[in-house]
Amino acid sequence: ARSEMQAVYDGDEGSRPVVAGVMVDRSPQQDGTTYESPTDCHWKISTLSANKVVQLDIELLHLDQDMYNDVLLINLGADVPVPQGWALYTRNNDITGQDYVGTFDYTTTVPGACTSQQGNAFDPMSCSLTDGTLMNDRSRDRSWIYFTGSDDGNYPITFLSMAPDIYIIFRSFSKSSSSSPGDSSDVSGLRMSYSFVSAYCDGLTVVAPRLDASDTSSLSTELQIKDNMNCSWLIQPYRTPDGSTTSRVSFDSIWLDFRSFDIHGASIVSIYDGMSSQAPLLAQFIESNGPQDTIKAPHSAVYITYFTDDGPPSVGITIGWKASYCPNACSGRTHGTCILGMCDCNKGWAGAACNIPEGWLCAAAHYNAGDGCDCGCGLYGASVLHV
Repeated sequence: ARSEMQAVYDGDEGSRPVVAGVMVDRSPQQDGTTYESPTDCHWKISTLSANKVVQLDIELLHLDQDMYNDVLLINLGADVPVPQGWALYTRNNDITGQDYVGTFDYTTTVPGACTSQQGNAFDPMSCSLTDGTLMNDRSRDRSWIYFTGSDDGNYPITFLSMAPDIYIIFRSFSKSSSSSPGDSSDVSGLRMSYSFVSAYCDGLTVVAPRLDASDTSSLSTELQIKDNMNCSWLIQPYRTPDGSTTSRVSFDSIWLDFRSFDIHGASIVSIYDGMSSQAPLLAQFIESNGPQDTIKAPHSAVYITYFTDDGPPSVGITIGWKASYCPNACSGRTHGTCILGMCDCNKGWAGAACNIPEGWLCAAAHYNAGDGCDCGCGLYGASVLHV
């Protein structure tokens, strides 16, 4: 299946989304059912308005797994950040290897040769998963991201394009007889809706994703500029304790990095340590005083505001952020202190959670910084105890 979708606008450039449609792997999607295998679907969604971008909301993503795992690939434009649970598609760069879909070997494969071998004849071992895409812009070949497996209930997830069009590929592969779609109450497959939203920020945006301890960074926030903008973001991610599917726990610190900064005139960016502009001011930047280093907020939420007047045009800003927390609260105050999401361990303790004995572990009153432990009989030794 190959589908191309476009929208033309009547000049209304407000921030309200223009709801365009829904994409599913099949209809209806019922409990205990799954999609056909093999399946090969391609979509292109584009806008002809320079002031609009494509918003993609994924509401269901539960893909079957076997020798080769079914996969959803999306291309939102160059330099798109990779969200939690997704991965950057690298088969366009590598010749052989293994990824979350399975093993592959392109040593004898001619690039693009599998374009006509869709559906039953498509071999994920020897064929690039992006062969047959509707995308013709080769500069974006390294910008595909992909997902395999189940969403574990972490959806809906929202993507915004960084180009006037996005491309989507859904592939399922032939399964062994022992393969099962999962629990009878599950619905396997995918369901996505797309709309067209303003390319410019407007009002308050709440950014509150779930992050795992293995995540190194969050989604980036890219800000385009036009006259008389007044925007704000509340960044408040959360995590779930081990084994829990419902509990939400805040992080201890939010770290911000300005990956690009180009504002002019009276434009100003303000960062607050808390839930609103009433919280303590962490930093404030203008054209002549831009950010230099990572900004580390000592609490679980950061509020960012941006204001510009009708001054000279500018490129804008790109902000990346990370969330940090102290494992096991640094094992208690006797072991360490949580500072900006990192454990500062007391003497005698080491490790991310300050739970690993370091050197001679003895009571604080008997610790000697130069030699190790005071054994209580006037003798000191970092490597040997004499009693």
